[in-house]
Amino acid sequence: MLEDEILSFFAAEKGLAKTDLPQPGTSLLQSGLVDSASMLDLLSFLESKYGISVTDDELLPENFETVSAIARFVETKRRNSNKPTP
Repeated sequence: MLEDEILSFFAAEKGLAKTDLPQPGTSLLQSGLVDSASMLDLLSFLESKYGISVTDDELLPENFETVSAIARFVETKRRNSNKPTP
């Protein structure tokens, strides 16, 4: 599951056990899991792991506030990248 893979990324990056990670709907900023430096690492992970490209205009809180939001964002990007171009 995508959420589990994203949580595993955070566990590895922060050196945490999965049991110490927030729930998928918990704010990553409020939990202290994401800051500006870790956001860059997250973007690099998402782009390389899932073959997506994140543009500056997509760096919105609603796309990256929670693990669930990140998973929805990645799923949407992947689905849209598979659409044929007219």
